[in-house]
Order: sequence, then structure tokens, then C-alpha cells
Amino acid sequence: MEKTIGMRIKECRVKMGMTQEELAGELNVTRQALSNWETDVNEPDINTLKKICFLFGVHMDDLAKEVITKMETY
Repeated sequence: MEKTIGMRIKECRVKMGMTQEELAGELNVTRQALSNWETDVNEPDINTLKKICFLFGVHMDDLAKEVITKMETY
């Protein structure tokens, strides 16, 4: 099974030793919003994805393949 964007965000956050509260603060979102992303209830918008990539030093393609594909489809 391929990792979801939520799994990737959580994996990066844990590797950086950050709590949901800390990452949410960095991204100016609620902890609940971040939790929803990590559990794939919904997905961050493109600007927030850019911030996440910058914070964690990852390429957008690596973090959000399925989100980019969905955006291209619509």
C-alpha cells in the first residue's frame, strides 16, 4: 500500500520531533486541522503543502503525489 499524504506528513513531523500542536502553530492552523490531515479526513491546501515541504525540506512530488494528481484531474 502506498503511503497517503497524511502518513507522509505525520512521518515527517515525528522525524523532526514535533508535536501536532507545534507543527500546527508553524503552519498557522489548528491542531484539529493537522490531525485531520494526518488521518486523511481531508488534505491541506496547496499553499500549506508548500509550507510543509519547506519546513521539512522535502519535494512537493514526494510529499503530495496524490493531491497533485487530483488537482491536475480537476
